[in-house]
Amino acid sequence: MCAFSVGLAVVLVTIGLIIIYAHQWLKRFSWVQPLQQYTPIISAMPTAGYAYAVIIVGSVLMACAVI
Repeated sequence: MCAFSVGLAVVLVTIGLIIIYAHQWLKRFSWVQPLQQYTPIISAMPTAGYAYAVIIVGSVLMACAVI
């Protein structure tokens, strides 16, 4: 169990460092800055899509169980 926790911590820290350095690297390009204002919306779209899918599937399954 301890090895799993250490491995997970290493992976999460590595992903965080990659994101930090990628952000600094992407600052050099002028076309990235206009896109940064849309980043929260773009990143929220998959989450909202999954939530809608869960609601729809749950509703269909509930309707099938009731019928």
